[in-house]
Amino acid sequence: MIKSIIRLLIFPVLALSILLSSCSYDSLNNKDKEKIEDYSKQILEQASISISLMAEKVENQCYDIVLSKPVQERTEYTDDYDMLMNSRQISDSLVSKFMNNKDIEMVFVEFNDGGIDSYRSTDYVDYEDVKEFVKPEKNGSVNWVPVKIKERNFIVLSKKITSITTADDIGEIYIVLKDSYFQASIKNISYGNHSRVFILDSDGKILSAAKSDSDNKIDGRELTEKIQNFRMNSGVFTAEIDKAENLVVYSKIKGRDWYVVGIIPAVN
Repeated sequence: MIKSIIRLLIFPVLALSILLSSCSYDSLNNKDKEKIEDYSKQILEQASISISLMAEKVENQCYDIVLSKPVQERTEYTDDYDMLMNSRQISDSLVSKFMNNKDIEMVFVEFNDGGIDSYRSTDYVDYEDVKEFVKPEKNGSVNWVPVKIKERNFIVLSKKITSITTADDIGEIYIVLKDSYFQASIKNISYGNHSRVFILDSDGKILSAAKSDSDNKIDGRELTEKIQNFRMNSGVFTAEIDKAENLVVYSKIKGRDWYVVGIIPAVN
């Protein structure tokens, strides 16, 4: 489903990119500008569906782990051997669930008793690196945070683990994703020369960018505030960015306070 949506974006994006590469937005007549704006919104609306599904997939995997029998039974064990067997069960389940996902850097479950069970695709990131930047929400909801660790960009999902029998907090889970995960949904979107596309959270933090670091030099907070003022799920407006006029296209991502945003220079 996710891959199908991404494929559907390619041809409309190509047509729009060719048009805006050959002429600037400002040079178009009003009728063509309206077409560009409508077309641009439609492309981002499709991308937002893909992004929503991708986030939901990881969140469902997170809940599967949190509610699994080995994780929920962790606090019942006091014997060292039983705890070791429980730890192996959890580690095996993490490997089974994530080993074929190339976008997963690391997953670890940390319990209040100090035990940590994990899956790692590489040794690049350590759990201490992650915990330096990320803390789960106290209310138990899922928390997504973009972080930079050792000069590489990651997105971390974290959540408190609550016992379903006692309602006590028994630990935390962290899923560390490479920034390529969400990037796959927007990397083929181009609105011509010098255009930029990225995903912003409600605080204006960049979760992913179509061209990695080249798109990250933007005031995401200011853009998010302007978008939120419109109180619409998608829209188009002009804004001065980097001392130049730009067309800003956005679409809210269903089920979360994220936005996929495109920036098109008014003059190429």
